[in-house]
Amino acid sequence: MKGTYFGKYDPTREINYSKRMQFISPEDCKTVDFDYSTNSMTVFNQSNYEHNLQALLTYDKVFAKDHDLKVLAGASMEWNKDYQETVGRRDFLTDDIYVINAGSADPNVWTTSGTASDWAIASFFGRVNYSWKGRYLAEANLRYDGSSRFSSKVRWGIFPAFSAGWRISEEPFFRAKDYISNLKLRVSWGQAGNQNTSALYQHYSTISTSAYYFGGLSHTSAYYTKSINDRLTWETKTTTNIGMDVSFLNDKFSLSLDGFKDRTSDILMTPVVPDTYGMSAPIMNVGVVDNIGWEAMFSYRDHKNDFRWGVTLQVSDAKNKVKEMIGSPVISGNYITEVGHEMNEWYGWKCEGIFSSDEEVENHAFQNIKTGIGDLMYQDTDGNKTVNANDRVRLGSSRPRFPFGINLDFGWKGIDLNIFLQGVASQKTYINSYGGLPLPESLGSLQEHHMDRWHQDDNGTWIAGKYPKLRIGGINVGSFSSFWLQNSAYLRAKNIQIGYTLPESFVKKLSMEHIRFYLNAENLFTFTKMKGVDPESPVGNGNMYPLTKVCSFGVNVSF
Repeated sequence: MKGTYFGKYDPTREINYSKRMQFISPEDCKTVDFDYSTNSMTVFNQSNYEHNLQALLTYDKVFAKDHDLKVLAGASMEWNKDYQETVGRRDFLTDDIYVINAGSADPNVWTTSGTASDWAIASFFGRVNYSWKGRYLAEANLRYDGSSRFSSKVRWGIFPAFSAGWRISEEPFFRAKDYISNLKLRVSWGQAGNQNTSALYQHYSTISTSAYYFGGLSHTSAYYTKSINDRLTWETKTTTNIGMDVSFLNDKFSLSLDGFKDRTSDILMTPVVPDTYGMSAPIMNVGVVDNIGWEAMFSYRDHKNDFRWGVTLQVSDAKNKVKEMIGSPVISGNYITEVGHEMNEWYGWKCEGIFSSDEEVENHAFQNIKTGIGDLMYQDTDGNKTVNANDRVRLGSSRPRFPFGINLDFGWKGIDLNIFLQGVASQKTYINSYGGLPLPESLGSLQEHHMDRWHQDDNGTWIAGKYPKLRIGGINVGSFSSFWLQNSAYLRAKNIQIGYTLPESFVKKLSMEHIRFYLNAENLFTFTKMKGVDPESPVGNGNMYPLTKVCSFGVNVSF
């Protein structure tokens, strides 16, 4: 039996202040006040208390040499309390004294706020493992979880899981052991719960306050901010998996295959409601999504005399489909989610090219009164001779497809070389603002590849380019279309290391056990068609610290 407790207290204190801004007049070299002649100070205090308590009971017994039984039972509890307070004043008498009481005594320029929150989750769980001669394997799990985020009527959820394995290669009737050294079949089914929502008290009516003026005096008002939902309960993910492990020729070749299907039901999300509803919509269990995929891993290892080599390849893929959802379709920015389709597909105008002549502009559906040569040409989907929001279409999946990894090992005597490659075979990424678009903001800039654009020479003749012409307004840059979706598939040398281990006979003379020198390189090269930013960059403005290449040298010594 074993029990553990973990506690954490995390205090935070921030002080923000601003001084009066001054500058020296170039006319008489005297110091004068800037227009912003007030000073202020704000103090923020936060106290966060985190607790985690766990108790485990284990039992392990082998019966009659062939029956191996392992049992685990346990309980855990996690709870958190958070307190936040903010106080502030302005118009301090001097910039050299920064304590709250030194600020203005006028309550109208004070800043005061405070919040508190808490949540807890409790769990009871158990697991039973059984094995007979290492040939037949079975496991059963059961969890009983309760969350403070849900009302007492639906607070607790039961989540079972089962798995079984059969090592066929251990059967007496298996006669291919000279060629197949290991053959194992696996199957599993299980459920897991998710209680993570942005609302900690969805089953309670929450009230906010504000101020209004009546008769020249300030009064405090209170109002309900959102609807109550006391039936909100656990989101449940049900997973079914079938797999196979097989090894050939004394484990030189090995192959692992898995196929799975996930169904996430009672998805926790906030449905879209009209403005006339009057308050925020409650979080509800409103969706069902299926996810079907597979994963494969292949490896080969061998040696000849002093030379050894090995390769491991891992690749996977999955696709999801929305089965049920309230308010379908849901269009959010550049994404669309609809029953019968994948979640968060790209949604925008389909670009048919770039206008190259006035005739093309005149014969095409109306886009904008400013549309001309060098502008993007959008598809008139509904055929009404006008391009508007109704002409937006699905532009493909926003999820990565076929992520893979390759590991290569080579060795000869004391020399070893390891290369790890990773990548994604297919993905569409949208990088907006500074990272992907030319002159997107008032202080924006161009990247080198944006120079290949439609423009006019000194004689007014149009010169064709890959990118549309630069112009003020959102006709080309501000309107999301397939033109700005980049192919972010890539292959990257994530890590390369070469090393040399000194001969043991030499090391022993130095009274040591092992000495190895190595040279290591991270992110040495990347092959991709993506422009401007790293292909692993998340969707957004590309404003992130760039991935760095790191080369290092080291030595491992053991005595």
